[in-house]
Amino acid sequence: MSDDGKPASQEDLRGRLIRDEIRLAHDEERLEQEERWIRRNWRLALVLSGVLALTILALVLSVVALNRDIDAVAQAQPRDASVGTAALQDDAVTPGKLAPGAVTPAALADRSVTLAAIADGAVKSRAVAPDSLTGADIDEGTLGAVPSAKRATSAATADDADALGGLAAGRYVNRPVTVTTRSSTSTLEAKGPLSAACPSGTRVVSGGASIDGAARVAITTSAPDGEDEWIASAAAIGTTSGPWTLEVYAVCVRGG
Repeated sequence: MSDDGKPASQEDLRGRLIRDEIRLAHDEERLEQEERWIRRNWRLALVLSGVLALTILALVLSVVALNRDIDAVAQAQPRDASVGTAALQDDAVTPGKLAPGAVTPAALADRSVTLAAIADGAVKSRAVAPDSLTGADIDEGTLGAVPSAKRATSAATADDADALGGLAAGRYVNRPVTVTTRSSTSTLEAKGPLSAACPSGTRVVSGGASIDGAARVAITTSAPDGEDEWIASAAAIGTTSGPWTLEVYAVCVRGG
């Protein structure tokens, strides 16, 4: 029968049969997909169960190792509840972890404190043993005037720290300087007198002259002139063979 109550024809029956077969094929395909999904999820569940079991095993082993380390640290700890050397890793104790005054001289190995470990100004006078410093250790610019001292031949005091042999420092020559002057280079037969003058506040104590250039030129005079300059002259012997220069120098000092 058809939907309207009339007898179904063969054409209608054949179409309905085809539709039923198509629906059945779709249902079979959906069932196959669901079976594959169930098999795949079962394998995934099995893998996850294995991973979970391995994770639990690793956690148990970590707890056992941690307990073993705790026991080792407890055995290495001294009876006075301090931290023993065996329990400390290399470079674990930094300056920021040390209380002021915690490190005493008895805790330092010989020669363990180097210059790089000492801050500027950290070593005070009271920390230096008597006669332990030499002249090479002292900055002379930090020293004050020498106090009054007794003469070996007199009981009287002598304020002569600025004197040597009883004479003031200004009585001795000091700060020597050499002053040089040169003539022009030419073939003139005679040059000079040429003067090398000392700077202001100094006096001449020595000097001299030299010839630069042609041979057969003689220095005719070379001597001090007053207290602050040296004068020299030179002249050719016969005919010069080329240009030459007269150079005069003076050695000047202060004091004396």
